[in-house]
Amino acid sequence: MSDPIVSAARTAVAGIREGLAVGKEIEELGKDIAELGKADLKARAAYRRKQAVRKPDTHFFEAIDEWKRFREIHDMRQEMIDEVKRKYGQKAVDEINSIEERMKKDWEKIYNEDGHDRKKLFMLKVYCFLLAAIITAILWINGTIRAMSEAM
Repeated sequence: MSDPIVSAARTAVAGIREGLAVGKEIEELGKDIAELGKADLKARAAYRRKQAVRKPDTHFFEAIDEWKRFREIHDMRQEMIDEVKRKYGQKAVDEINSIEERMKKDWEKIYNEDGHDRKKLFMLKVYCFLLAAIITAILWINGTIRAMSEAM
């Protein structure tokens, strides 16, 4: 039984090869290569999820299996880049790399709290909590909270 992540990567490579054969646009090839990168990210995420539930004594063997999958995906990606380089030249590879970088940035924006900076959001939450604590303390010291609880 083959690994679904590696088979997804193989499918992406097959699509890229087909695109090269029919002369697809560089932008479309960049998207296909980015799909290959996403397969790599999915493989890493699956590995982390799997590690969370496995016994520690099997980690080494599972790490070797996971490394083999990563290596296979990396080799397929390199093979595709070499093929694009042979057919279209280094400029096409540079364009694909810039498209891939742009797509990675877009991906991070989507999965980074709707493009917001996580540190800033965390600090905003801390400030809101501190402000609520200060207001509660002031109301407690003034006796407002005690008066409200006695009225009930």
